[in-house]
Amino acid sequence: MSTPLLICVKALVGGLFVTGFAVLGEMLQPKRFAGIFGASPAVALANLLVIALAKSEGMARDAATGMIAGAVGLAVACAAGVPAVRRWGAVRGSGALWGVWILVGGGTAVPIAAGAAAGSGTGLPAGRRTRRRRPKTDKSSGEGGDRLFAIDLGAVREIRPGALALRFVFGAAISVVAGLIGTLAGQRAGGVMLAAPVVLSATLTIIEREEGRRPAVAEVQGAVPGAVALIGFALAAAGGMATLPLAAALIAALATWVAVAIAGYLAQSALLPVWHQEVRDLALQRRAAELARRALTAAGAQQASG
Repeated sequence: MSTPLLICVKALVGGLFVTGFAVLGEMLQPKRFAGIFGASPAVALANLLVIALAKSEGMARDAATGMIAGAVGLAVACAAGVPAVRRWGAVRGSGALWGVWILVGGGTAVPIAAGAAAGSGTGLPAGRRTRRRRPKTDKSSGEGGDRLFAIDLGAVREIRPGALALRFVFGAAISVVAGLIGTLAGQRAGGVMLAAPVVLSATLTIIEREEGRRPAVAEVQGAVPGAVALIGFALAAAGGMATLPLAAALIAALATWVAVAIAGYLAQSALLPVWHQEVRDLALQRRAAELARRALTAAGAQQASG
């Protein structure tokens, strides 16, 4: 596959993955929990899959290894972004978040990139593939959900197509940038961009415009455990692709992200008990809104029949 075509495929798949994860995030409440998806591995999953299938799994491992630096930078940047967004809003706060990510991610990338000169491996132990090993799928995300988070399937109807289109564009754009950097400077350098805060910045801007600054702050607060979990995703992907089949390695990496992200959210909720009251209030608001929608629908049906 030629390089231009490969980058186009990455853009398409990356945009679709980001859109899919965005839909999942919109169904989750409260915003602090949904914010986990602001640091989802959507772009990384799409790009690693395309690189491994179109090029080689060795190149995909290099990209996953480089992603570790970007994920470390994203975790620090999200933590710094909470007070920045609270004080300056989504646009200027995102600018500060980007600045921290560039400094921390760039500094972390130096030793990782230097490791590329020592050999073509990932710096992680490689071994013979065994197709009998399968990743354990995390199933703990649904436990205790009625206390700490809520899932609103009806929220899908409220998603604006324009917001999804914007996320698709940003997901495609970062995939193109990662592909170009990977082509020019190597897959490890391109892999750093797989954890860039592009989609998070777009999400914060959309949320602040439609819902206000407070929900945007809650979104970036939730992105902190998601970004920490992204480090685990990158480590699991880089190590897993050295010993497991591609599908098993990516599934294991995704399960790692889910488990670490939820564990981080639970730890945050233990430190901030007010979240419990927020979820209860949200449940009452959602129930009242649903009853109001049903009443409005019934009234419209009566008028139509009359």
